[in-house]
Amino acid sequence: MEMILWIAFIHFIELIGVVIYFIFRKNIKMEKIIIKQQEQIDSLEFLFNQLTSSLDKVDNKVWVEGDTELMEVFQNVNEIKSTLNSFYN
Repeated sequence: MEMILWIAFIHFIELIGVVIYFIFRKNIKMEKIIIKQQEQIDSLEFLFNQLTSSLDKVDNKVWVEGDTELMEVFQNVNEIKSTLNSFYN
């Protein structure tokens, strides 16, 4: 009877080790995915900041508020930028 308990205990320890290994492996994969997503968000934020500054320069040179289509572009860019900023808050 003791031999059966020892064998069951050893298999239980092996099972715990395998489960911990799979959880650790999945955690590493998830960390890589999160890091890639953060890099993409950072690059998008940089591009939107450049786009916003370029559009502000255009707005300063040309009176844009009279052009409804261009104002709509400005508003869409601001909505996208605020959505992007929500990832940080």
